[in-house]
Amino acid sequence: MRGVMDVTTFIGNFSLPSDTQMVISVLATQDAYIPRDNVTGLQTIWPGIEMRYVTGSHVTAALFKQHYFRQAIHDAFQKYLKKYPSPQEKNNQD
Repeated sequence: MRGVMDVTTFIGNFSLPSDTQMVISVLATQDAYIPRDNVTGLQTIWPGIEMRYVTGSHVTAALFKQHYFRQAIHDAFQKYLKKYPSPQEKNNQD
C-alpha cells in the first residue's frame, strides 16, 4: 500500500503548475504520513510556492485546522487576482 501511495501522491510525478507563485501549501508540523526529512522539498520540486505550517498531525490538521486551509485557498485566489487582473479590473485601474 505504501508503494502505491508513494507513486500516486508524490507531487514530483505531476506536471509543474504554470505559475508556482500562486500555490500555497499548508503542512502539518507533526505529519507522520508526509515526511520532510531525507526527501526532496516542495520548494525544490515547485520553486516559488508559499509554504505555511500548522501545529498537529496530518489527521488533526485536516479535522481541526480547516480554517487555515480555507484561508490559504482565499489568499491564493487573492494572489491570482492581484497578479492576473481581469480586463474589467485593468480598465478600472486606468
